[in-house]
Amino acid sequence: MIRDGTGRIDAVRSDELPPMLLNEVQQRQRKMTTQEEKHAAQDEHIAAQAAESRDLKRQQLARLTMLNPAAQAALRNLQAKEEFSARRCGQQIEVNKANENERRATTVR
Repeated sequence: MIRDGTGRIDAVRSDELPPMLLNEVQQRQRKMTTQEEKHAAQDEHIAAQAAESRDLKRQQLARLTMLNPAAQAALRNLQAKEEFSARRCGQQIEVNKANENERRATTVR
């Protein structure tokens, strides 16, 4: 390029244009290649994370499946304890009523 005194482009030398254009194309190609490599690395990373996530989900499901029978047994045990406790409370209430009735009967005599 030929510039005037103010720096404005005054003319273009046609013999310099092809190397300039080639240089620009090569720079853009290198930039695209770098971006493609980054994208490929990111794709691999995402795929690895997805596989890890699937494995973790499988492990959690296996643990939950194993815990389910244990949880059911624990629930049955708690229910049995609650029923036993309720029966004992009911019996204690009956004993208390009987004692109260007996006390009242002896007080009335």
